[in-house]
Amino acid sequence: MILLDDQSNVIQATIRKALIRKFQKTIEQGNEYNFTNMEVAENTGSDVNRMSVYHKHRLYFSFITRVDHQRTQSILHHGFRFSKFQDILDKNVSDRHYLDVIGELTGCSKVTLSKNKGEKLRTVELTDLT
Repeated sequence: MILLDDQSNVIQATIRKALIRKFQKTIEQGNEYNFTNMEVAENTGSDVNRMSVYHKHRLYFSFITRVDHQRTQSILHHGFRFSKFQDILDKNVSDRHYLDVIGELTGCSKVTLSKNKGEKLRTVELTDLT
């Protein structure tokens, strides 16, 4: 998941499979929480190729992680950082994490399987609206 703070900073957080039941009914999208006792790790090695957002670190929930719901509404409900189409085409932005764009979906291929990992792939065509 991607967490957003009150200064619009984003960081990727992971709940390991063994802990999903513990947290699945505690955390809902769009709500504000205070997290304590999370594990912090550098975004290095194999994790770098799976970054949702660009950040030096990533967070992991642990058995002792505490989640407290906050009643304030001080945090924006999005953390968009839009990239220009030309910057993407010119490779001026990293393709190692998710990108935010505004465009019109003008084409979509059928789902295919990748040759390497058997992942499902779909190619989409976007038209720049900026």
